[in-house]
Amino acid sequence: MSASERIVSVLLDRIDLDDARFQIRVEAGAGEPRRSIEREGQIVPVLLQATGERWRVIDGHRRCAVLR
Repeated sequence: MSASERIVSVLLDRIDLDDARFQIRVEAGAGEPRRSIEREGQIVPVLLQATGERWRVIDGHRRCAVLR
């Protein structure tokens, strides 16, 4: 892990979920991520970028939507 990478807990209300500039749209079953998270929990962390006081989603848009 580089000096600029770290693992932190971020509240959902601090994440700008409307910023979809890095979201790649892939057709998939809408319920599958929800069922997976309900069954197994969130295994892969969401990748975020700090933007001042808020955070931007780089990877994990669907996981954030499910957890919202």
